[in-house]
Amino acid sequence: FQSLKDKSSKQIKDLQTTTASLRAKLDKIKTDKTKAIEATNQANSKAEEERLASANKENMLKEKINTLRVVLDKFKKKKNKYYKIFINY
Repeated sequence: FQSLKDKSSKQIKDLQTTTASLRAKLDKIKTDKTKAIEATNQANSKAEEERLASANKENMLKEKINTLRVVLDKFKKKKNKYYKIFINY
């Protein structure tokens, strides 16, 4: 009976050791998963910020181009006006 009890006790200790080891591995996996999710979220946030910054820059450049076109059109009109005045002399 004592032999059976010792064997059962050893099996219980082995199972407890295995359980503790598996629990530690599971905790590490959960921690790694959390870190990976956080890194992914940060990367996505940064990519979104960069996309928005790029879109804003593009819009600013488009506005600048439109402004320059307006200025160019004014210069063209003035040039044509002065050209007509010069030709009529």
